[in-house]
Amino acid sequence: MSTPVIPPVKVLRVITRLNVGGPAQHVAYLSDGLASRGFQTTLVSGRLDPGEGDMAYFTEGRGVAIRYVDSLVRPITPFKDLIAFAAITRILLRERPDVLHTHLAKAGFLARLAAGILRPLGVRPVIFHTYHGHVFHSYFSNRQNRMHLFLERLCARWTDKIIAVSERLRTELIQAYEIAPAEKFTVIPLGFDLAPFLVTPRFRGTFRARIGVDEGTPLIGIVGRLTAVKDHLLFLDSFMELLKSTPSAVAVIVGDGEEQAVIQRHAEQLGIPGRIRWTGFLKDLTEVYSDLTVLALTSKNEGTPVAVIEAQASGCPVVAADVGGTADSMLVRPGMDADGPVMQTSTGFLVRRRTPENFAEAYSRIIKQKFEPGAGAREKIAGRFSWQRLCDDVAKLYMETPSAMGPAKKSQNSAAQL
Repeated sequence: MSTPVIPPVKVLRVITRLNVGGPAQHVAYLSDGLASRGFQTTLVSGRLDPGEGDMAYFTEGRGVAIRYVDSLVRPITPFKDLIAFAAITRILLRERPDVLHTHLAKAGFLARLAAGILRPLGVRPVIFHTYHGHVFHSYFSNRQNRMHLFLERLCARWTDKIIAVSERLRTELIQAYEIAPAEKFTVIPLGFDLAPFLVTPRFRGTFRARIGVDEGTPLIGIVGRLTAVKDHLLFLDSFMELLKSTPSAVAVIVGDGEEQAVIQRHAEQLGIPGRIRWTGFLKDLTEVYSDLTVLALTSKNEGTPVAVIEAQASGCPVVAADVGGTADSMLVRPGMDADGPVMQTSTGFLVRRRTPENFAEAYSRIIKQKFEPGAGAREKIAGRFSWQRLCDDVAKLYMETPSAMGPAKKSQNSAAQL
C-alpha cells in the first residue's frame, strides 16, 4: 500500500500594510523561510497610507507573492473596512487555511473576526496574532485608544496564541492593558538577515562623502519613518542641546513620512537647518550605520526598533529611549546602573527619562569617550535576532498549539524539522 501524500500546512498571513519597518521584514522572512519547514503561506496585505515608504520590494525580492486587498488601510474608514472585511472573508473561504496568522491592528481585527464568523461553515484555522508593538498610547486620541483596546480584548477571546516580540511588550499587554490571560501569550523576538551589517567595517566614509560630512565630524543620525510617535522634534531638541558642547556636530535624518514638513519647520525655528542632512528613504542602510558616530532613537512608543538592532550589528553605538521593547533589543548586562536617567549598556545608552538634556548627555559621552560596543556585541545581536531562529520558533509554535491541523500533518512537519 502506498503512503498517502500529505499536503503542506497552509498558512494565511494577513498584514495591514507593508510599510517601512520591522513587521514588513518579519512577514517576508516567515513567508519565505517556513516553506522549507513544511508550510505553504499565502500573504495578504493592505495598501500604504499616503507618504509612507513601501517595502513590498523586500518581500517580493525573497520570492514571496503578495495578494493585495486595496480596501485594507490603516485609518478607520467604515465603508472601506466593510469592503476589506468581505474580501478577507472570501479569501478565507477559498483558501481554508490550517493557520491564520495576523499582523498589526487593523488586519488582526478584520481577519480574526472573519475567521470567527466562518467557523459554522467549517473554516476553523488555528489563529495567531503578533503584536509588533501596540497603539494604546502616543498614536491616537484617548477615545480611539479606548476603542482599540476594546477591540483587541475582544479579538483575543478567539485567538489561540498571542505573540509578543519582546518580554516587556508581553508584560505590558498582560498587566497594563489586560488584553488576555498570561497563558495565551508567548514571546518570539523578531529576526533579520544581519549578515550585511556584520561584515561592513566601521567608518568606511562612503555615506559621509555622499552627504558632505568629513571623517572627523561627530555625526548623529536617526533612522525611521517621519511620524509623530518617533518624536523627531525631541531628536532635534537633543541635537540642539549637544551643539552647546560640540558645535561641530552634524545631524542626519534618514526616512520619509507625513511629519517631514513639521520637522523641517522645527529645525528652522531652532536655527539649525544648516547642521542637518536629509536623505529621504534609503533601501541600503549598511553604509549609513557604518559612518554614524551615534544612532539615536527618541520614540514615544516602540515594539522592537529595527534600526537599533541593525545599528548594533554594525558596531554603531546607540542612544535609545527606554520605551516598549527597546531595552529587550539591546545588550543590557546584569548589574548595570538602572537607577539614573541615562543607563550605559554594552552597545550604548538607554535614556530612562526622555529629555533633550539626557539624550545630549549620552551623545556627548559617546563622542568624548570614543565609545565602541563591547567585544562580540555584533555577533551576539546577530544570533539573538537571526531570521533562521525566528522561523524555527514560529514553526515550533504552530506545531505545538492545539489546532485543526490533524495528527498526520503534525507528524509530517515534526519530521521535516528534525
